[in-house]
Amino acid sequence: NKAIKKRKATLLQEYVLRNKSSTFMDKRIGEFDAAMNPDEKMAARLAQERKISQKKNVFSLNEDEELTHLGKSINDMETHDDPRSDDEDLYDKVGRDFIEKTNFGGFLTKADPNSDAAKSRRDAIEQLIAESKKLKYERQVEKDENFELTEKLDKDWRQFQSLLAASKNKKTAVVDNEASTDDYDVLVKQLKFAPLAGQASERVKTEDEIAKAEKKRLEKLEQERKARAQGTEAKKDVHKRQLASADDLDDSFYKHERITGTSKQSDSDEDEFEEDEQADRLTGVDSKDENDASTGSDSEGENDDASEEDSYADLESEKEASSDNEEQEDDNMTNANKVSVPAKNENRLSEKHIKSKEIGAGKSTVADIPETEEEFSRLVESKGACEKAALIEHMIKSNQSSSKKLERLFVYLLQHISDTADTDIHVVDKLCPHIYSLVQLSPTVCGHFLLDVISEKEEQLQNILSRKSRFSVSYPSFSTLVFLKLIGQCYSASDSSHMVATPAMLFASHLLTCCGLKDPVDFLRGIFVANVFLEYVSYSRRFSPELVAFLSRLLSHSALKLKDERNVAAVTESDLKLPLKALGCSQVEMTDDLKLKIVNAGVKLVERCACLYQTLPSYKELCDPLIVVCQKLAELAYPETLKAVIKNTLAKLSHKIERKPLKPSKKPPPMKPLLEPKFSMKYDGRKHFSGGEKKVELKKLNYQYKKEMKGAMREVRRDNQFLAQHILKEQMARDAERKDKVKRIYKELASQEGEYKALKRKKEKLSNRM
Repeated sequence: NKAIKKRKATLLQEYVLRNKSSTFMDKRIGEFDAAMNPDEKMAARLAQERKISQKKNVFSLNEDEELTHLGKSINDMETHDDPRSDDEDLYDKVGRDFIEKTNFGGFLTKADPNSDAAKSRRDAIEQLIAESKKLKYERQVEKDENFELTEKLDKDWRQFQSLLAASKNKKTAVVDNEASTDDYDVLVKQLKFAPLAGQASERVKTEDEIAKAEKKRLEKLEQERKARAQGTEAKKDVHKRQLASADDLDDSFYKHERITGTSKQSDSDEDEFEEDEQADRLTGVDSKDENDASTGSDSEGENDDASEEDSYADLESEKEASSDNEEQEDDNMTNANKVSVPAKNENRLSEKHIKSKEIGAGKSTVADIPETEEEFSRLVESKGACEKAALIEHMIKSNQSSSKKLERLFVYLLQHISDTADTDIHVVDKLCPHIYSLVQLSPTVCGHFLLDVISEKEEQLQNILSRKSRFSVSYPSFSTLVFLKLIGQCYSASDSSHMVATPAMLFASHLLTCCGLKDPVDFLRGIFVANVFLEYVSYSRRFSPELVAFLSRLLSHSALKLKDERNVAAVTESDLKLPLKALGCSQVEMTDDLKLKIVNAGVKLVERCACLYQTLPSYKELCDPLIVVCQKLAELAYPETLKAVIKNTLAKLSHKIERKPLKPSKKPPPMKPLLEPKFSMKYDGRKHFSGGEKKVELKKLNYQYKKEMKGAMREVRRDNQFLAQHILKEQMARDAERKDKVKRIYKELASQEGEYKALKRKKEKLSNRM
């Protein structure tokens, strides 16, 4: 049978050799590969041999590779170094004859009795030691002299080099004029500057390309602002695991905190700490632009400043909305109107006294920063607002190379604004641009200072509220509230979470929620806080229930009712603006004119809130309390200008938003499968596969799989039967062989027993005869 023969040649051989370890296995590459020709086999074998020969033991330091230099083996090259030590030339200098006679006694030669060799061995050794010490001392003296001469030469060369450099600077112009005209020198210079001539420079962009690049940059910044406002900004390497290296000293204790979410800062100072420099790279110089964009996003209620530099004129008046309405001081918080910065930060900033220095012949001065806050206060005490601004600008320009000095100046400015904001509002307006520039130079450290100020004011408010009830606390002074405005101007308040702006926003919302409206100055300061808070949320359009509740409480307050409605004269829109100077006053008289200004400012803030929140789904429910308040105001006898503002606000509050009820999405009915007709093109009476082409193919594959599986199982069974038969034959052969051996042994034992008994009988017969 052909199958039996094949199994004997393959399966039986594997079974027979299963436990053999002395068989010869041909493992040559490609020996049993019919697809490889002899050349390919030889090439593959040669590559394997080279790979094995080039492979080195990773734990062995011995190098088998022969090192060469300039095509020659290093081992064959002649060495010019003398490998002998300094003491080996001693024998050459002492004398070879003396050494030979001393060491070996002349071997077989007989020493001359009159020569030095006739001396005793002790004298010879002492002479040898003396000669060697003498030579070593001479070499040491020579070495010391060479060292001293070298040091003297180096010192003289340094002095000579300095004189040469000084004379060279004086004669530079003369040497340039007497340039060599040698052809060789000209060629060397041409070759020297040849690579520069071959380098390509950047093409000058056209106006359209510049405009497109600027537009692309602004769009990118706008996308980043939106991402930060929504809290979806991609944070790089924030959650990435920091793996420590083997030589890490574990001294990375500094935490890099992020102040703003914009791109890079322009430059970092040399004296700044490493953590501040990295945080500055994360901050942006365009946070001011972002604030401008946030204030300009509302079309009817905010200033629109498209320029990169803010004039800070919005501290005095708002162009379209009443931003000039604000605040009164809490009696208990007035005593704490000084900005206190932690002692650790103030001690770290070593100050220098302001002085003027003449630089060169240009008579330009450099303004240093005072060492203490008292010196700074005495310096600016007698100056006006414009003079102070000029002096601060000069200080910033003179100390741009030292960030620590600018940080100290920032602390002084915060304290000075806290001291003078209530009495001189123009100082705040003049110093705000310089505070903004200092924040951009060092946003991290300045942010910590402002955060300390806000934290201290919040703690003071909490202490007062713990002793008094709600709405019985007056608003803090303008020297405290001005920091809310400064933070909104210097940092991005539209971010979802910001280290400086978020605490300031929480502090402002706490003021709107807890402070009451008792005195006229409370109305002014409350409107100021509401206006600043609205600027915080104007870009991100974040809903603030504190702001809506405050406006509703403000406009419905009984203190705003006019005493004599008949004497109300016609006023213009400019007459309804609040006086900003009244924010710093402690006592303000509540007149009908001031009431009209407060109502006008409150209504305009309501109008801005309506424009800001009109896209919210719950707009109608949010505006219902404000609509009720504005309707009551419209019925009062106010001037026509104010009535027009109220009607316009009511129209915006009554804006209807079409809302559709939520319904489950209707899914289209599933399509029924298109079935192919069951018919056969050729009818032969046999059963064929029916259905689609895919089903037919699947059925064929399943049938073929089952057929192959049955065949494989059948072959496996036959292989097992073949092996079982072979094993049975082997077992029967071993049994037969064992039976033969047993029979042979029994036969031998029987013959041996017969011989033994015969011998025994013979012995018995012999014994009987005896």
